[in-house]
Parts: sequence; structure tokens; C-alpha cells
Amino acid sequence: MNRVLVITNRYPCDADDPASPFVPHYVQALKSCGVDVDVLTPRYTHRPRCVEPDFIHRFDTGASSPVGSWNLASPASWMRLRRFVMAGHQLGRQLCQTRSYDHILAMWALPSGEFAYRLSREFGIPYSTWCLGSDIYSWAKKPVIKGQIARVLKESTHVFADGDDLCERVKNWLTINCVFMASFRPLDG
Repeated sequence: MNRVLVITNRYPCDADDPASPFVPHYVQALKSCGVDVDVLTPRYTHRPRCVEPDFIHRFDTGASSPVGSWNLASPASWMRLRRFVMAGHQLGRQLCQTRSYDHILAMWALPSGEFAYRLSREFGIPYSTWCLGSDIYSWAKKPVIKGQIARVLKESTHVFADGDDLCERVKNWLTINCVFMASFRPLDG
């Protein structure tokens, strides 16, 4: 596996950004193993645009808060979610058209897993999904979203989770294999 597209709901803009601080460490670990990595992630308006390495590809959401905090009982949130999905998928398609990925890794089953599922079907690239908590503990409790998560996970080449309980929940819910993979940060950083 030489080239991987990592799709993540959050990627920190700088050291002061609290967004999923373990993700850059994971990406750097892949890179240190010789894997060529690109990252597809949203840009939120509450964070300033920052100078980033060329492997970070952000799509505009037009939203100031992260997708996981949106109130899905609100029609405005559904419109925002539609824009979010369209923008993310469009940038993902552009990346897949111009690069030859061997694999896609979705960090979180939704919305990252939905992007991976669609790109996999369109470009024939296998994908894996890493469940990181909120996707299973919160999002999977919502009726419509639960079905999307199930589809994403069942179609994944591999399913990972960052906790034993999370693995067991996925296994028991969908009767699929789910392997523990810890999210991490180096002790010195």
C-alpha cells in the first residue's frame, strides 16, 4: 500500500486547534513508514485559513461549527449537511481523478465513511473505516443515519475501532469483524 487517502471529519489547523489532535500523529506515522498520504478534511469558518502542507486538502463547509455538533432536527442543518457532503465528495473525486490511491481510510463512519463508500464505488478503490466513538455511540442511534453507518461498515474492506467496547458493539450490531486500533499521540508531543 503506497498511496492512501485519509478522510477525516476534523484535522487541526494549528497547534492551538483542539480538532482531533491524534489525527496528524497517525498521518505522520503512516508517512514515516513510507506511505504517501493525502488528507481530505473540512474547513470550518471559525478557524482562520492556515498555511498547511500540500497533502492537506480542505473543502469549504460554510459552517462555523463541526458537523458532529449540528442539530439534525433543524432543516437548516440538513441543508448545511447537503452542502457539506457535496463539497467533500467533489474534492474527493478531484483527488481520486488526479492521484492513484491504493486505499482510502475513513476516520469515523460518518460522514468520512460515506465519502469513502461513494469514492470506492466510483473509482474502485478499497476502503477501511475506523470507528472513533461518536459515530457508533451517538450517530448510530439516529434511525436514518444508523442505516447509512451500517452500509458503510458492511462494505468496508476492514473495520477498526479505538476501543474494545466499541469493537464489540460493532461486531454485535452488524456481525462483521472489527479490529481494535488505538488512536494515539506520542508521549513527547
